[in-house]
Amino acid sequence: MTRTVLVMLMLSLTACFTQATPIIDPTPWETRQVLFQSATVIREKVSYRSSNLKIFGQVCHPNRAGIFPVLIWNHGGFDGLKDGDEKFCEAFAGFGYTFLMSSYRGEDGSEGTVEVCEGEVDDVLKMLEFGRTMSFANPDKVVVVGGSHGGCISLRAIQKGAPAQALVEFYAPTDWIAAYQQVQQLLSSSDATKKYVGQALDSVVTKALGGIPAIVPQQYLERS
Repeated sequence: MTRTVLVMLMLSLTACFTQATPIIDPTPWETRQVLFQSATVIREKVSYRSSNLKIFGQVCHPNRAGIFPVLIWNHGGFDGLKDGDEKFCEAFAGFGYTFLMSSYRGEDGSEGTVEVCEGEVDDVLKMLEFGRTMSFANPDKVVVVGGSHGGCISLRAIQKGAPAQALVEFYAPTDWIAAYQQVQQLLSSSDATKKYVGQALDSVVTKALGGIPAIVPQQYLERS
């Protein structure tokens, strides 16, 4: 899915949401720091507690009065937020969204370790819980969006009761045993880039899940 298609979809979703009475902002974050501010948008770094771990994330919102629908973006990969995520955050704030994105456990200084679509789901749910209470966020207009690892997190967040009216996911692993088999195919490839990607994925996944599917099948099934 291209960014243009995703933008068009998000704008169309906004028109479908119902109105809600905003919740007064109780300042839910442990820490809050402005990273970027322009005439139209503000991007902040926040920290919060999830499963008693200190987790970092970022929030973007329009630099004007109003109550705005919430979009929580669940990034792909296992090594935190990138420049592209930050640009995405600012762009959607410009479109009139309260945009949330978490640096999951084990990323960007967050406590804990990478769990692969397990504890990260709790991090996202907790950030959404806090984000919906901000004074400029409409708690009843929520969309969950994510790709790849973030797509898996998005699906499982909905499965675990995320209070969202819409979900957009792409390239999400939904069968982690099959995903592991695809990683093995990359490892056996003669293409150096594919082999490198396979090695990186194999290392992260087997470490987080405690082994290969033949040894710990339940760990793979729980994430599927």
